Amino acid sequence: MAILVGRLLVKSMDFIVLLALARLLSQAAFGLIGLAMTFVVILEAILDVGLNQVLLKESKISTRMMDTVFTLGVLRGGILAIALCALSIPISLLYGEPRLAALTCVLALAPAFRGARSPAMIFYLRDMDFRWEVGLELFGKLIGGLICILCAATGGGYWALAIGVVLPPVLMNLGSYVVAPYRPRFSMMEWNRFSSFAGWMTVLQFSRAISWQFDKLLLGTFLAPAMFGRYSVAKDLSNTSQQAITPPMLKPLASAFSAKFHDTGKLGTLFVKACTAIFLIASPVFLTLALLSEHVVAVALGDQWSDTGWILRWFSVCAIFATLHRPTESLALVTDQTKPLAIGRVMTIAIRVPLILVGLLLYSWQGAVFALVISEVVTCSVMLQLGCILAKVSLSDLLMALRYRAIALLAMGGLLFWLTPEYVPGATSQSVILQCVFAACISTGAYIAMALVIWRLEGSRSGLESSVLEKLSGVRRLVLREA
Repeated sequence: MAILVGRLLVKSMDFIVLLALARLLSQAAFGLIGLAMTFVVILEAILDVGLNQVLLKESKISTRMMDTVFTLGVLRGGILAIALCALSIPISLLYGEPRLAALTCVLALAPAFRGARSPAMIFYLRDMDFRWEVGLELFGKLIGGLICILCAATGGGYWALAIGVVLPPVLMNLGSYVVAPYRPRFSMMEWNRFSSFAGWMTVLQFSRAISWQFDKLLLGTFLAPAMFGRYSVAKDLSNTSQQAITPPMLKPLASAFSAKFHDTGKLGTLFVKACTAIFLIASPVFLTLALLSEHVVAVALGDQWSDTGWILRWFSVCAIFATLHRPTESLALVTDQTKPLAIGRVMTIAIRVPLILVGLLLYSWQGAVFALVISEVVTCSVMLQLGCILAKVSLSDLLMALRYRAIALLAMGGLLFWLTPEYVPGATSQSVILQCVFAACISTGAYIAMALVIWRLEGSRSGLESSVLEKLSGVRRLVLREA
């Protein structure tokens, strides 16, 4: 629960900073930073070999292992920085934007500092103590966000956005050595523990990076900076909501999968519970954001960002499917099954890339958005099937566990759609905002009630519902005892 609250605070801070910057900077500034960040994200994802996943499986983490992780992290960050600086001029020529060269070089500092953080932070992760990690992120985002807004308010332009990208990882890097002391040493003595894992992990990360960023790579060459800025902000808003909800559930899940690694029966049960729990929590949030997206954007960013609301709607629909299959990746990494995971990702890329190309060529950016929705549904299907194979559980059992939650979600969506006032550009008054809040509260309450009723009809099986009710019952007993 602590990590969930912490992540919500961090992402709420990101959201507030984004709102302030959207009021202070032009849409073209967001488009420019979006183009540069596309390459940063792709290269950083490709070289992320999941070193922490290897350490999590070790019963005893030695100093030599941490030295190797530190060395690999520094090498990764250095290679990234050099590669991005080398690509900065070709990138600026590709998009016909000279400012991209210097901007890309500055943004290269962010992954360099992320790679050199204290490897001793792994002990907190192994013990499922996420307070220090969340605290470091809050510290970095708070200071970085304030300086970023100050720079934007004083005429810093797109450089304010660059500061917001680079400064938080620098502060978090320095802070990690305070909360998890470690004396940096360069060593590759434990490289053999990571070498086999790194091979297929690189393939996996490459396919994941292309999956995330291929649409932006293409649209950057087709759209004007202002339109690309609106598209980038919609994607940032969607990613912010996903990162606020999904990672806090996945980090404890990785530790839980590690604990059940040798118990196949319990591993399958845990996988089904993980998928249903993530769907139960995340899907109503994304559905609410999808149906209220235009109102949310109008209130938060202003009517000049109206296209962003429409794009955010479909990105939020994508998020429902994208989060549902995330336990598959955690399971595959913990059980050393990176090869089938990488192959599955490559298969989905082979579908996603042509779909986006066709959608973009036929219907411009709107076609690319719909192509992303279709490809995300396909990806979800493939990844869930793979997860069931790895967990040795039937796909039909998983779908049976999900279908009743899906019924509750559809009922919630129908009620929210009926209660939400129609969006009219330039007419978002206080009464409309209150109607949207009322609609969201009523539909959420209906969703919770229906989900509990369905759970009871299913026989009150062990799962998220039973855990929540048990905790509430404990709180109730404590309050009655105090009274």
